[in-house]
Amino acid sequence: MTKEFAKGSKERNMFNDLWELCKNFWIVEDNDRYWTDLIHAADEFEKKYDGDKLFCSWIASFISQKELEFHKLKGDTYGEDGKTSGTM
Repeated sequence: MTKEFAKGSKERNMFNDLWELCKNFWIVEDNDRYWTDLIHAADEFEKKYDGDKLFCSWIASFISQKELEFHKLKGDTYGEDGKTSGTM
């Protein structure tokens, strides 16, 4: 069974905003602006949706994955085994 969220509903807006965040930051870039913009977008999302735990945890996981990809891109071994520094 599928559910269609009503246009303009909080849930539909959250999914749309999450999708936009993912599209905008899917490809990791090796520059400070990428990380600054990603963290800013995540913070704005959290503010907009009052820290919705499910969506914020998805964004936190997304950021962790991007950090792992960044370490791989750089040839760092720190990102092996799913370890991240927790900061960028």
